[in-house]
Amino acid sequence: MKIRLQSKLILGITIILASSGIVTMFLSMNMLLGSTDKSIERNLYNVGETVSQLPFIIDGLKLTPENGGMQDKLLNILETSSDIDYIVVCDMSGIRYSHPNPELLGLPLVGGDDIRIKTASSRYISSANGTLGQAIRAFIPVFDYDQKTRIGYVVVGTLRASIQHSRRQLFLYYVIYLFSGLVIGVTGAYMLAKNIKRSLLGLEPDDLARLYRENKGMMEALHEGIIAIDKYGTITLLNESAKELLGLDESSLGKDIYAVFPNSRLPVVAVSGEAENNQELKVSGRVIITNRVPIFEKGKATGAIATFRDKTMLIQLAEQLTGANQLVGSLRASTHDFMNKMHTILGLLELSEYNRAKVFILDIQQKQQDLNKRLFNNFKDPVIAGLILGKVNVCNEQGIKLFVSGDSHLGEIHDKDFLHTLVMIIGNLVDNAIESARNRGAGKGCVSLYISPQEPEILLKVSDNGIGVSKENREMIFKQGFSTKGPGRGMGLYLIRQEVDKLGGNIEVINDEEQIVFSVRLPYGSGSDTVEGIG
Repeated sequence: MKIRLQSKLILGITIILASSGIVTMFLSMNMLLGSTDKSIERNLYNVGETVSQLPFIIDGLKLTPENGGMQDKLLNILETSSDIDYIVVCDMSGIRYSHPNPELLGLPLVGGDDIRIKTASSRYISSANGTLGQAIRAFIPVFDYDQKTRIGYVVVGTLRASIQHSRRQLFLYYVIYLFSGLVIGVTGAYMLAKNIKRSLLGLEPDDLARLYRENKGMMEALHEGIIAIDKYGTITLLNESAKELLGLDESSLGKDIYAVFPNSRLPVVAVSGEAENNQELKVSGRVIITNRVPIFEKGKATGAIATFRDKTMLIQLAEQLTGANQLVGSLRASTHDFMNKMHTILGLLELSEYNRAKVFILDIQQKQQDLNKRLFNNFKDPVIAGLILGKVNVCNEQGIKLFVSGDSHLGEIHDKDFLHTLVMIIGNLVDNAIESARNRGAGKGCVSLYISPQEPEILLKVSDNGIGVSKENREMIFKQGFSTKGPGRGMGLYLIRQEVDKLGGNIEVINDEEQIVFSVRLPYGSGSDTVEGIG
């Protein structure tokens, strides 16, 4: 049967308290009983010594037991003495001169332990069974006034029954104390177990271990770097991706965040409780995108956690997606244009205009061949040629003229990353130009494209006769999320600017009354073999 954590804690603490309490009780009782026995002996000696020196005792022993006159006085002393059950005075022959039972006066002392006091003058403690029962007795000699002649002895006794009664009372007190301590301890254990259970969110140790293994596996599987701090600014979590991105190692765990990152804003987030999203920071020459989120417990911020990702990777993914979208859009436009022409031919055939259909088909074929020949002759890379062909079809579909400069040309591109970048830049610039030119109205919009290698650069120019960009927005158009076309826009030019800067190129915007021109210069990339077949 599986025992819950709360039950384990209560049971464990109870066993520990009971065990330690019982051991402590027996050790304490042994020490106390030993101390009590010595205390009883001292008390017997003290009372016996005092009685043996009383004048009426010395004088009384010189008379007969009936005439000694010490019985009543000793009974009074006995009543005022604690832990003493009887005081008996005997002469050297063992005849009693006093006894709690007056009927025993004049009779010899019983027990057989007084032989030593008759032959020696030193005091001692003995245990014997007298007329009153088993007792511990102290024997003290009585000297005459000259302190040399022994005339008798005093027997001071404490009954064993009294001692056992005291010990039973003492044991009972210890049991009560032990039980009270156990009750208090079990109550405290219950409250402690309940508090621990609440701190562990009601989870059992097995559940915590499983969650730890799962979370650790999940943290290490994430490509994003994760780092967390507590309310004191101490690093409490650091996964492998964070170590790689931030150049850290396992020794960073447990350190103050400022000792690792002096400019970190995680402690600020932990105090303010306000998240900071999509923030850029530079670490070891790398641009990192980070999100900082506070950790709340019972409505109060108790720490913060940050996720990191290399911005370069994000841009590459965006470029690849944008480039793919450009090609898909171009193919869609080509398909739409083809279907329009097929519908025209079908209509002519249904009207029995066979000659006109033939002329129309031949005209389309010739124009398409001329366009394909020119594009594929000037642009050796089929991806770039296909992209431009698709944009031509888009413009034809929307009633916009797209002019590809006659001296535009470009060789085949072998660097796939550079090719994706070029597709993204051309596609976004042409799409923006088409959207701007469309505002001129049907048949009036015009877009121009020029591409040419100018070693060691590629020069790309895209212009349109649309509404242009105002002076106040000239620098804003490259910022992330900025757009005059409504929310959810403003990423195209931002990505273009990021890629141009990354490649070490530059982009210019020229806006006059007739047209707006985006001029982009891109280095070849890693080497002269990035583009081949120039000219």
